[in-house]
Amino acid sequence: MAYATIDELLDYLHLTNTDVPSDIERLLARASELLDYATRNRLIASEIARDATCAQVEYWLTMDESTDILGNIKSFSIKSFSVDYGNKGIPSLAPRAKRILLRTGLLYKGVGVR
Repeated sequence: MAYATIDELLDYLHLTNTDVPSDIERLLARASELLDYATRNRLIASEIARDATCAQVEYWLTMDESTDILGNIKSFSIKSFSVDYGNKGIPSLAPRAKRILLRTGLLYKGVGVR
């Protein structure tokens, strides 16, 4: 289940239905899965979850979802063309989504009191 609907994403991005890719529902579901992973399944359906999901999809629409699959480019060469992807296998949380989750305390475990 995605934490945001297509209409909520469109509102967040100030777009119309014609401006989104055909696989937008898949992106919303994948973003929700990533947020569950990042928060260790502590996220519940809420405005925070909706906004973080929309921020993650916004990032993927801007940067391309492949950054989540391959990782961000760590180094790049021109002669003899060479690209090195960093964070391979580690999901790439969008900076805006990360700020939303950090502000609410969902990205750190906190201090336990006994």
